[in-house]
Order: sequence, then C-alpha cells, then structure tokens
Amino acid sequence: MASALRIAYLVHNTHDAAVLRRVRMFQLGGATVEVAGFRRSDAPPKPLGGVRPVDLGRTRDYGFVHRSAAIGRAGLRRDSVTEMVARADIVVARSLELLAYAASQARLARKPVPIVYESLDIHRLLLSKGPVGTVLRTLETALAKRSALLITSSPGFVRNYFAHRDGLKSLPVLLLENKLLLETADLPELPAPAPLGPPWRIGWFGALRDSKSFDLLTRVTEKLDGKLKVVMRGIPTEAEFPNGLGPDVMPPHIEYRGRYVYPDDITDIYSDVHFTWAVDFFEEGLNSNWLLPNRIYEGGLNNAVPIALGSVETGRMLQRLGTGVIVENDLETTLVNIFSSLTPERYLELRARAAAVPRSNWVTMPADCAALVDRLSEVVHHPRRRHAS
Repeated sequence: MASALRIAYLVHNTHDAAVLRRVRMFQLGGATVEVAGFRRSDAPPKPLGGVRPVDLGRTRDYGFVHRSAAIGRAGLRRDSVTEMVARADIVVARSLELLAYAASQARLARKPVPIVYESLDIHRLLLSKGPVGTVLRTLETALAKRSALLITSSPGFVRNYFAHRDGLKSLPVLLLENKLLLETADLPELPAPAPLGPPWRIGWFGALRDSKSFDLLTRVTEKLDGKLKVVMRGIPTEAEFPNGLGPDVMPPHIEYRGRYVYPDDITDIYSDVHFTWAVDFFEEGLNSNWLLPNRIYEGGLNNAVPIALGSVETGRMLQRLGTGVIVENDLETTLVNIFSSLTPERYLELRARAAAVPRSNWVTMPADCAALVDRLSEVVHHPRRRHAS
C-alpha cells in the first residue's frame, strides 16, 4: 500500500475555523498533515484535527506589513518548520506571505518540494497602483510561476484577477469553494424553521469586518421600528469595530451574541433566523465583489434566505441557483420596502426557493476530500504537467 501523502500546511492564522476545515479535508482525504502558522490573538494555538501547530507568533488583522516582516525574519533561519518542509511531499501555503515563507523554507531544507499557492482573498495592496502594489505583484508573479498549483475559492478571483496577470495565466487552478465540511456522507437534518415574523430576523455570522453594512442595517432597522432585527455572531475585527460590539454600543434592533463554534453550532444559529446577510462592503469594488463567503453555504444548507447584491459574484451565483433576495440599487430604500411589506406567505415562497437548491450544493463530503488529496498527489508525481480544473 502506498504511504499517505505528507502535507506541510503553512497558514496565516491558526485560530481561523477555515484553517481547521482545510486540515480536516486533507486528513479525510487520507493525507497526513503538519501545520505551522501565525495567530491573530494572544491565546496559544489549539490542536487542529489532532495536530498541534508550530506557533510562528502573533500578528494583527490587516497588518500586512507587520506580517510580512515577521515572515521575513522567520524565513531566514532553519527551525522546526524547515524540518517539517523537509519531511513533506508537498507544501500548501495559505496567502502570499506564507508562499514566500514556504519558498524560503524549501531552500533552507534543500528540497525541491512542490508548493501550492492557496489564495482565498486578494489583498487590497496587491491591487494598488502605487509602488507597494507593484512590488507585491512582482513578488507574487515570481513565486506563483514556480508554484505547482493555485487553490482559490471563487471563480471571480480567477476571472477578475489571476486571468489578467502575466505570468499567472498558465498556473493550473483548483477551485475549492468555502463549502461546509461534512465528515460523513450523510446530510444533517434540517433545523426547525424560525417562527414566522414580523419581526423578521437577519443572521450576520462569521468574520464581522464590515462597518458599512453595520451602519446600513442600523438605519434600516431603525426605519422599520421593530419589524426587522439583526443577529450578529462571530469575531468582530478591531480595525472596523474599535469599540467592540458590546451592549453599550449596539443599536436597539441589532444584537451581538458573541462567538460560535464552527461547525458544531451552525445548525442552531441558523435555525434562529430567516435570512442570511451575504452583502460585503469591506473591500467594495475589489475583493468583496469577487468572493463567495462562507455564510452563503452555511445558510444555504439550513434554508436561510440569502440577501445579496446582484452586481457581485455572490449575487450572480445565487441568481444562477434561483434563490435569494437580490438587490440591485439603493440598498437602504429597497430593504426598507421589502421588509415593511413582507408577509408570511411571501417569506414562505422565498424559503421554498432556497429549499429547492439541492443541499449537496453547499457541502464538501469525504469523497470531495479524497479528490483533493488525489489532485495534490498528482502534482507530486507529475510536477511538470499543467492542468485546468
């Protein structure tokens, strides 16, 4: 029997639930995994899928320069990560900074190990027309040209960014959407639907990094005066919410209920809401227009009706699937009009459209994990072959 594929996974934030999801995907696909990464809090990293990560230190949200400097210092010395890379059949680097770090560690290990570039967000500095953007794009091109594979989570990133970059067009692409991971082939039971409104409840869960959405929903809920409530759960970023989301700063019709455990709490938190907030203004016109957020998959699995902009990748995807409340222009006025006249009958029609999308569309199953590891194994055994997926 062939030995299991050995993956060294270098990550930006060991506390990110999406990192745990990817580790488990590798493991469910039959690979063995070692992890090294930075963290965005003072808490030490917890084991990921039973694997204790090598802690590379504390960094900050959106502190790209700080992270790059920390990675630069770490990449100059041989350490336990060098030995990890030396043991690996393949290295997966989650973000541009970690791609540079992976390349430096492979040089220190003196091993021509294939490196996979996992790019799940296009950082705004990469899109800058100034000198910093030019330097970063040059670095990305140089590193990606030597990479064996690009993993990304949205066709919008490929169509709007990678396909236009000289030197990256020929890089083979594997699309891995941010689907909810199921560790068995059985779909979970649907939660009991939330009691019909009004008040109607929008769930805004996950990475809470969009103060523009917060201000918009504050105005909308105030105008509707109790007909609409918003429930927030997840981790607010300090950069966007410097005062936090405590009771003393929350508007009357928006409630922050703290963090949740992914994926254990997903069914419960979506059973409490009617809609999923799938609008993202954090990097409006750039990354936010191209991404497909976790919450559309989580909400889709649990028949919560998504709310999205029709002009972005999320809205286009939902329109193809025939689900969601798709808003084109004047979001504030449109939302006020929708919720001021929303009846239980109309909501049940929207929920039925959500339920008509096959639930398997929203999840990654063990067979998908095996296909992922098979694809990485193919890279190891045929490093010079080029594929498109």
